[in-house]
Order: sequence, then structure tokens, then C-alpha cells
Amino acid sequence: MAEPRIWTELLTYGLGVALSPIHIVLLLLLLLGGSPLRRGGFFVGGWLLTSALAVIGLLTLGHGLLLVPFLAVLIGRERVLPLLQRGKTALLRRGELVVGSLSFGLGSYLGWQGISGLMIN
Repeated sequence: MAEPRIWTELLTYGLGVALSPIHIVLLLLLLLGGSPLRRGGFFVGGWLLTSALAVIGLLTLGHGLLLVPFLAVLIGRERVLPLLQRGKTALLRRGELVVGSLSFGLGSYLGWQGISGLMIN
């Protein structure tokens, strides 16, 4: 099986996040009533515009370190892609450890917040 290109992976991940069940339900609710195509079109257009502006804002203002790899891929693709592929392979090999660590950390934080909230009352 051929290895998918990085842009294909990024696009499918973004579509998976963007087409979550809540967005599909909202779109279906917009299609009920008068002029459904116009309202649905405005919803999807506004959603795409908002998502694009959020990504641009995060890449330029909030996360300058993410902008650097993005530009590196655009400019020096042949040198950067092997590094990204090695990072992806390392994450796939250690996926259970990464997910377990994040779950444990998030569970600990939420437990601490819950106990702190109980002590306030």
C-alpha cells in the first residue's frame, strides 16, 4: 500500500474534526424550515471562513512555532519531509505511551479540579 502524502493526511484529519456529529446535526437543523439551501449555504460558508481565520490567527499570532514547520515544508520540502516522517513513525511506535500519559495527566488534572471544587463549598 502506498504511503499517503502529508497534505492528504492533514486534510483528512481536518475534515474528520470539522465534520463532527454536532456540526452535521446543526446543518440538518438549518435545513428545516424556509429557504434551507440559502441558510445551509450561509452556515457552511461562515463555518469555513471562521475556521480559516482561526487557523491563520493561530499560525501567525498564537503559535509561531507551528508557522515555522509549515513554511519549512513549503520551502524545503525534500529536507523537512523525512524529519516529519520520522516523527510520525516515532509517535506511531509509542502511541500507547503517549495516549496513556495524556490520559493519566488529564485525569489527574480533572480529579484535582474536582477535589478543589468540593473543598470550596
